[in-house]
Amino acid sequence: MNQSRHGLVSRLFRGPGFDLHRQSPGHSFEWHPAPKRQLIVTISGEAEIECGDGQVLKVRPGVIQLMEDTKGRGHITRVLGTEDRVSIFMPLADDERLP
Repeated sequence: MNQSRHGLVSRLFRGPGFDLHRQSPGHSFEWHPAPKRQLIVTISGEAEIECGDGQVLKVRPGVIQLMEDTKGRGHITRVLGTEDRVSIFMPLADDERLP
């Protein structure tokens, strides 16, 4: 991270682009691996991610997830609350390393 007049700014990460997702409250996506290594940022709404090891993570606006479970059982995603969950999915280049 570099300090700038805008605060801390990372270098530009390499990847093929990003897409937006909207999921309704109550939506559940049963066990699935991530299709690729990616960052997911929740913009609105909330969800829980159940990991293969039994850990359950809550995601709310501003939470950034690094999804790397591209093999095996993967995870479950459940949209909670009464608001749609809107999130940005940003695939990372295969050799991209995060600080």
